[in-house]
Amino acid sequence: LVHMGAHTMMHVGLYQEVAVTDAAALKVDADFKAAQGLTVPTSDQRYYLHNFQFGLAGALMSGDRKLALKFADHAGTAFTQGPADRRVTATSRSLVALGRYAPDRALAVAEHPDDKRIQKIYRHYARGEALASRGDAAAVKREADAVAALGVEASSAAENGSVQIAGIAAKVLAGRAAMLRGQPIQAAELYAQAATAQEKAFPVLKNFDPPPWWYPVRRSTAAAYLKAGRYADAEREAKASLVDWPQDALALRVLSQAERKLGRTKAADSHLAEARRVWEGDLRKVPIDLT
Repeated sequence: LVHMGAHTMMHVGLYQEVAVTDAAALKVDADFKAAQGLTVPTSDQRYYLHNFQFGLAGALMSGDRKLALKFADHAGTAFTQGPADRRVTATSRSLVALGRYAPDRALAVAEHPDDKRIQKIYRHYARGEALASRGDAAAVKREADAVAALGVEASSAAENGSVQIAGIAAKVLAGRAAMLRGQPIQAAELYAQAATAQEKAFPVLKNFDPPPWWYPVRRSTAAAYLKAGRYADAEREAKASLVDWPQDALALRVLSQAERKLGRTKAADSHLAEARRVWEGDLRKVPIDLT
């Protein structure tokens, strides 16, 4: 009951409320376990992973670095017991938070012989995001290639979910590398391919609870066009992204910057103010190459 409102919040873009609400839902489960004297692992509770994934998704979309990392740290304690598949899912998705908000930690995560393929995919993806924050285009491309190779392995093993995630992740990292190399048009093409794959595999109206991929890649397409000076294209892609992921601060910022270049100052001011209102942090610290 504490959690359920997050479904509506996610669809209307109240991402920070999603994060906080689901953190509260996890606490309710833990408190209930303690009050009842239950000895089963907390992660055995039916919706604990569901609420965890929702909360992490909200924190990542709202830019709440502190809370996103709290969710990531929680995965390492709450899912050490109980069903292995839940541990794999929780720890894999948590790597995104490390890649975006704790690069050194992401790069320090070692691969283990018993890691599932999806864990390997997310590990390389997180490494790629971490390396992108350091501006190392060549290293980012190596991580993109590693993810793509794992996608091929997953296809041979008929692991459809891993194939879909790897396909998106590899293109995103390749796009990051192109942005860092100063090739925004190539980046836009790569991001567009990833966005199309994301929207085909995970249509919002059917698969957004929580979203299987952590952000709308179409906003990266918009950011690449912005960097390339193709402002009308950036405006179009940002608006398209915001249809399914409303109040996405980073997409709003790209939209604002494109509108300003196109002479639509009033709209630009309004969208920038909205972006600042919904982002938990300093938007200026998120470079265009990581948008």
